Amino acid sequence: RNASSGRSSFGSWRYYIAPKDILTLDDIPKAWGFIEYCNSRFYLRRESDLFERSQIYEYQYVSELLVRSEFLHDRLFHSYDRKGLRKVKISNKL
Repeated sequence: RNASSGRSSFGSWRYYIAPKDILTLDDIPKAWGFIEYCNSRFYLRRESDLFERSQIYEYQYVSELLVRSEFLHDRLFHSYDRKGLRKVKISNKL
């Protein structure tokens, strides 16, 4: 469980990522990891503790995203004829 909210959350690790000299280790909660970005590279400053996660909650969320993406895909790349009876494919190529 996420200690701050009292509810399960995504993933087993938590990290802050920031450009160099924006955050310090003192700014980051103790259980969280910290990664700095500098000169096109990432530097691990502190490992994250292992957090409890809810796989069921994660699967439900991902499933909903997939359903929404399918809906958006249909809206963006398909159209109906004037009578609304059949789908007409619209090319996404220029």
